Amino acid sequence: MFLAYFLPLTAVFAVGTFGAEKLRKKQFIEFNFYEWFAESWLIGSFFLIIPMVLVSLFMKNHLHHVVYTYYSIALLILLYYILNASASIKPSQIVNKGTIKGIREYNSYTLLLIFLLLGYSFIALLLPQRGWDALQFYLPNSIYFFLKDDIPSTVNPFTFFPTFKPPSNTLYLVYLLYTTKGFYAHLLPVVFLVAIVCVTIIFAMDLGLSKRHAKLASIFLLTTPSIYITMIEYSFYQEFPLTFFYSMSLVYYQKGLKTGDKSNFILSSFAVSLAVLSKLSGFTVIIMLIILFPITAKKNEIWIKYLGLLVFGIFLARKAAYDTFIGTGLVILIISIGLGLQLREIRRKEIISYSKLKSNSKGFILAISMYLISLIIWIQHMLKFPNTMKFLRNLYFERSNSSISWHFTTNKIINETYFENAHAVNFFTSVFPILIASQFGLFLLLPKILGIKKAFEKYPLVNLWLGTFYIFWLAFHSQVSIRYLSVIWIPMVIITVLGIEEIICYFKIQQYSDLIYLMLILTNFLFYYSFIPIEFINLDFHSRLYQYHVSLFRLLLYFTVFWGIMMILKNYFFLCI
Repeated sequence: MFLAYFLPLTAVFAVGTFGAEKLRKKQFIEFNFYEWFAESWLIGSFFLIIPMVLVSLFMKNHLHHVVYTYYSIALLILLYYILNASASIKPSQIVNKGTIKGIREYNSYTLLLIFLLLGYSFIALLLPQRGWDALQFYLPNSIYFFLKDDIPSTVNPFTFFPTFKPPSNTLYLVYLLYTTKGFYAHLLPVVFLVAIVCVTIIFAMDLGLSKRHAKLASIFLLTTPSIYITMIEYSFYQEFPLTFFYSMSLVYYQKGLKTGDKSNFILSSFAVSLAVLSKLSGFTVIIMLIILFPITAKKNEIWIKYLGLLVFGIFLARKAAYDTFIGTGLVILIISIGLGLQLREIRRKEIISYSKLKSNSKGFILAISMYLISLIIWIQHMLKFPNTMKFLRNLYFERSNSSISWHFTTNKIINETYFENAHAVNFFTSVFPILIASQFGLFLLLPKILGIKKAFEKYPLVNLWLGTFYIFWLAFHSQVSIRYLSVIWIPMVIITVLGIEEIICYFKIQQYSDLIYLMLILTNFLFYYSFIPIEFINLDFHSRLYQYHVSLFRLLLYFTVFWGIMMILKNYFFLCI
């Protein structure tokens, strides 16, 4: 059983490590842990998933050949590393002053990260498979693909649902079925969660934040109620793979633009292709690639980007105004204008030369090419199902109503209020869920607002990532599911840490910073099962979740009381010293 749980996943890391060594032109021991984990999991996944998709779509009933060939090569690579470990890695390389210093520095944060990840591992091993989509789509599809030895363009006979959803999470399950002859996928979501944590740390440090702040951002990520709920309810959904691949595509694309390193662009292109094959939301990654492409000294370039972003915002606002509520459309327009101002701020600070632009263009073309290849391949598969184009057109381009919706309406009643849709009970929680909805922690509202302001001035990529996907979600999914916001988990926790630092610096209480961070981290746990509002604590689960979101006034009251208590504690500590 131990081998069944760990060996197939270790094999993916073996392939990825070998690929990372060749791509980066350095030995395994020279990687830091975060880069090694994220990059090796990405590379190993790319060489597993892409061949499975290509062979299944163009050569029938050969899926097992891909898996067993991959697994055999992976085990040989793993054996190579095991046999050569003692010869290639000297003790002096492991136990040196730099390593010891890295272990001692911020040891408490590292231990807390490990503790949280072990907790999630325990949850993953303990709880059974759950979630409607997992039980109706992904798990049955994995069994169907396994039995058919293919990715058939037919309806799954076990569930009578078509197999048109992007397949990456399902193909991981198929890989594990082939290699273990059983279902031993419980640790797969944990691997993705660790990888997302690693990307968070890489991104934070690439922005220029300290290792301390990078680890604090990861701790906020792991304690965010949305992460906890995703792990216990949606662990085998598409959210974890999509979040990892989408984040890797943007982080390494930006690293490539800054450094000109071709290997970063290659990693980004791998991630882009897998993001497209992870979820329909992954199709939007091309918008981010275009927006993040650097601005030159040419004066009219900023206006081209700004107008393009504004047209995109108007399109989304129109969709929301007709299908949801005109207020939602107005919020989208306001955020779009803010993103345009952020682009203007980038032009003032990050203009590059045409010579550097030429070298970066190759990375951009590579990423776009991989995007288009994956998109065309999977769209071709989707089009084999009747009415696919009609479904996509109705979802993303057609209006559900013939006139603008002037009243915010919701069909959410108490017994139909779940983790996914509770935010849509109230207009304000439906358009600002990352600020006030239960899954994102009400008491962090102030740090998030301050963090957005700080990011606007110094870290524009954070706001562009956060805002661009957010307006897309508002237009299409704000009434459907809050879990689709997983793509912006990382920028959200970055702005949280930036905002807390702003508060600490403003009040000059740096000596209490660890205590403040701990208190704010602990507040996240209050929202795991809606302990707020406290007056409804005795109600059933659905009623508590409903009552939390139904009144904006109540949320603002709790927010005011909490930060009032924080101010009192601050004054108390000043008096003590």
